[in-house]
Amino acid sequence: MSTRHLHITCIGGPTAVPERGSLRLLTEPNFDPVGEAHPTAAYILRQRQGPAIPPETIGPEDAVLLSHEHHFDTRLARIIREPVRE
Repeated sequence: MSTRHLHITCIGGPTAVPERGSLRLLTEPNFDPVGEAHPTAAYILRQRQGPAIPPETIGPEDAVLLSHEHHFDTRLARIIREPVRE
């Protein structure tokens, strides 16, 4: 891929894989299955649509962008526990 062009794969919601040259990022990873519930004090959020691409098919990324680690829809713990791909 040319370093002058940006390619973005939309996965769903805020989750995407922007690529420029050999640099690959994963933004706001959310791969919750349809129907998963996230209760709060005032309401319950439910995942109404699954990701367009299964996480195991995305391939390696160079970095992960998380705008807020405390939010329940971000799979931060899962990402941190996975070994770094070489």
